[in-house]
Amino acid sequence: MSVITNISRILNIRPEERTAVFLLLGQTVFLGVFLALFDISTTSLFINTFGESMISRAFLVSGILGFALSAVYYRLQSVWKFSKLIILNLLTISIITFLLRSSFYLSESEVLIFAAFILMGPLNLLGVIGFWGMAGRLFTLRQGKRLFGLIDAGQIFGMILISFLVPVLLNILNTSKDLLFISAISVFLAFVIQMVIVRKFNLDQQQNILKAEKKLMVADLFRNRYIRSMTFYVAFSVLAAFFMFYIFLPTTKMLYPGDREYTVFLGMFTGTLMIFTILIKTFAYDKITKNYGLKVNLLLPPLLLGLFVLLGVAAGEFFGISPESTSFVLFFLFVALGRLFSVSLKNAIETPSQKILYQSLDKSIRYKVQVAIDGMVNESAAVLAGLLLFVMGALGVFNVIHHAYLLIAIVGAWATIAYFVYKQYRASLGATLETETETIVQKRAEKINQDLLNYEGKTKEGKRKKLQLIKQSAPTELTGYYKKCLLSDDIDLQKWILSDIEDNTVFELIPDLKKFASNSKDQNLVQKATDIASNLEEMLERYKDDAEIKALVESAYPEERVKAARIIAHSATPTLARYIIILLRDYSPKVRIAAITAAAKLREPNSRAIIIDLLAIDQYNLHCFEALKKYGKDALDELEQFFYKSGLGQYIQLQIIELLEFIGKKATNYLLNKLELTNQEIIKQTLDALIKINYKPRNETEKQKLIDLLKEQVRVMAWNMNISINLSESKHGTSLINAFEAEKKAVETEIHTILEIIYNKQSLAHVKQNLDQATSESISYAIELLDLFVDEDIKPLLFTLFEDISENEKVRRFQDQFPLNRITEESLVLDIINRDINFISRYTKACALNSLWGKEIAASATTIAQVFNNDILLNQLAIKTLANSDKNKYHELLQRLDRQDRLELEKTVMKETNQTIYEIINHSKDFEIFKSLSSDELSNLVEHSKVYSLQVEDELKIEDPGLDFFIIISGTIETSLNNKEKLYNQGDVISSESSGDKNELNIRAKVNAIVLYVPFILANRYMTSQESQSSLMTRII
Repeated sequence: MSVITNISRILNIRPEERTAVFLLLGQTVFLGVFLALFDISTTSLFINTFGESMISRAFLVSGILGFALSAVYYRLQSVWKFSKLIILNLLTISIITFLLRSSFYLSESEVLIFAAFILMGPLNLLGVIGFWGMAGRLFTLRQGKRLFGLIDAGQIFGMILISFLVPVLLNILNTSKDLLFISAISVFLAFVIQMVIVRKFNLDQQQNILKAEKKLMVADLFRNRYIRSMTFYVAFSVLAAFFMFYIFLPTTKMLYPGDREYTVFLGMFTGTLMIFTILIKTFAYDKITKNYGLKVNLLLPPLLLGLFVLLGVAAGEFFGISPESTSFVLFFLFVALGRLFSVSLKNAIETPSQKILYQSLDKSIRYKVQVAIDGMVNESAAVLAGLLLFVMGALGVFNVIHHAYLLIAIVGAWATIAYFVYKQYRASLGATLETETETIVQKRAEKINQDLLNYEGKTKEGKRKKLQLIKQSAPTELTGYYKKCLLSDDIDLQKWILSDIEDNTVFELIPDLKKFASNSKDQNLVQKATDIASNLEEMLERYKDDAEIKALVESAYPEERVKAARIIAHSATPTLARYIIILLRDYSPKVRIAAITAAAKLREPNSRAIIIDLLAIDQYNLHCFEALKKYGKDALDELEQFFYKSGLGQYIQLQIIELLEFIGKKATNYLLNKLELTNQEIIKQTLDALIKINYKPRNETEKQKLIDLLKEQVRVMAWNMNISINLSESKHGTSLINAFEAEKKAVETEIHTILEIIYNKQSLAHVKQNLDQATSESISYAIELLDLFVDEDIKPLLFTLFEDISENEKVRRFQDQFPLNRITEESLVLDIINRDINFISRYTKACALNSLWGKEIAASATTIAQVFNNDILLNQLAIKTLANSDKNKYHELLQRLDRQDRLELEKTVMKETNQTIYEIINHSKDFEIFKSLSSDELSNLVEHSKVYSLQVEDELKIEDPGLDFFIIISGTIETSLNNKEKLYNQGDVISSESSGDKNELNIRAKVNAIVLYVPFILANRYMTSQESQSSLMTRII
């Protein structure tokens, strides 16, 4: 592994990010050197030349110049390509810096020193906004959260390094003016790196020229109370900074009167200041924000500055401000500390806190307001500060102490404004929660994707398959599909559909057939439609009496009994409904299905219990499910009893919950009962159902039940995190690490769902939007939003869960609520395998079991126990792991198994091909058709499908496959269509249409291959997402 790779891994830089990050790191170091040396050299030259007398004028001119340059920059940003602007920006700064130093060779004029000093602020501003504008275009928000701290550290490192090297540089150079040469060289090197970045990356891809947006005028800043309060907060912050700087410069000059020693002092002070900045940003900001909130962040800078200025004033008044005073050092110390904390707190606390304030603004104006405040308001306040200081200086009666008194007043006003800013911020949060958002409720896939129902098929066979698909997936949509086909322009399709209507005696379409006959121009179709309508009407007339229906019901022919069910369903004679019970108990599946449909249409009450019992049989499941929707609330009590029937499969229980959701508000109490169960899949389905019926807790008891469930999910998340932080790729493999990431994501989704039920969906959507942005500011803002409406007893849990801190820190904090065991290397994997299946997925357990492969503990009691697990996924993997690690134990255990189980497991273990469910999942989870499935959904699909291991030239035929299909897990498969051979490789899907025979699925192996035969009923059951169903549709129709 190369040095670069190692460094990237340590710094959490991904391979695709390396070039951009290292280029930016180099550039930001050089910019840091430029900024520090330009600041130190120009400040030293200015104070050594002019002293205190010209500072106010310099501030005034610098503010005006900064305002003008920033206005020009923002204007150019909206009309020029950013790549062109950023190059011109750094080139201009480089040229100005070189010209400044070169000019001193031609003249020693004080005007040059004045010009250099007033350019310090504007050039600093242009360099920084240009750099971060580029960084924002190179990385997404998520990348920025991870990388911007590292990149920012490059600038701080450059400033610290060069600041402490100032004494050494002064020994080498002739004069402090030569520091400008090094500064110019540094910014030029940053310019060279900029040229490389522009060539390597497209900085204009995200060019955002918002011409249609309403322009934000100066007056707009004062119309909104919140924006107005932010404006004053920033303005007074700038005023305080300038006054502090004004006091700092002459005070420090009095203690270091020599030109060289003053330059050295500024270098040492700047380096120390930057060290304080990085320490506060690293160790204090997060802790203050998490423990005390934004209010303290806003108040801390003015209060600390005010404290040091007060102490300085007290020292100055009592001991004097003259260097001759024995206690002058005390005054100097407080002034220096005031300046130190003024700058470091602004960079480390104030600026990040302002970003949080911007988060609560409407998106359409957020960026404009930020640009206006950070640019226009900042520079306007700088001009005002310069003007005030100039006026005070012109009067000639004010000294440093008087400026300090005024600074105390400014700081007092700043702290007061900070308090009002926070109040307006809280009000803005409340207003934000009331506004609409595009992502209020996450869309959940319906059982049948609407795109699937609307798909017509590309061929005649495809259209036939579309009819099959509706019959097998959504039988209630069948009549509508018939009507749609009759209205189409495809004569072949109309002819075929008319035949299907006749075969299935669809009495509901009699009016549509008559209408079709009157509108169609094809006489053959007109005649056929007329004949079918007449035959259907005649049939209804003929079998309207009890005796005729009874004869059909007792007929020996299933077709006659099917006809009886359909006639009863359409009959106006209520007494005929009693025959439905007889037909529901018929031995013929076709008769039963027709009777189920008839019972649902009539809502025959005595049939409900039978239909509910038939729900558990795959052959009738879908028809019973659709029928019970028609019964609605009348079936509630019987569905509730059936739900708790011993041995009932989980899939049926989930279907019952889906039925309760369909019934709606009337089923609320029945749904709430399901939250008391331990099965997480049932709880998840129940929560989704409660969301869809817009349920909200009706009393404190119901609310507390949901809060308890929320706490349980947070506890599960804490356990998952405790495991996750102890996993390593080298020891446990990427599969287990990725599985735990999926576990955490699933639990977090469930937590959001519970919150959405308890609280306002709109409010939660705003919270989730900000959490998803994953920046430090957006996460802090999201937590501020949560603080407004969640219950007090769950705030500590949620804040810890969502805060922008490491998982190690989260686990440490969760220890106060949940006892989390210390994980040892030996127990880690075993703890995962032994975890209650209600709190972890079976696939994650399988990944843990697989990670034992080849290790000493592979033959542990835990692995042996999994051999007897009823879950075949874990059962297969355990026996294969054991066979690989301890042959004696493996053979001993085989003798304890039933003969049939032993033969199946031996067949799985002994074959070299990948035949365990776990291995098939890992081979196929990245297939296009399975990409949207969770690992558990895929494992269920694979487990219930049929796996075939084929040798070279082996053939496999499936009679009457319908919509069933093959998926190639490995190897190459051949089919023949119209005497043309076609090859299919890993990940391809083969349906009856692609194999060339709609009545037979016929394939042949070209090499050793493993194929998965998937019945459509299973695909429809487990492939429920819109993406997977759309992918399936395009492959089998």
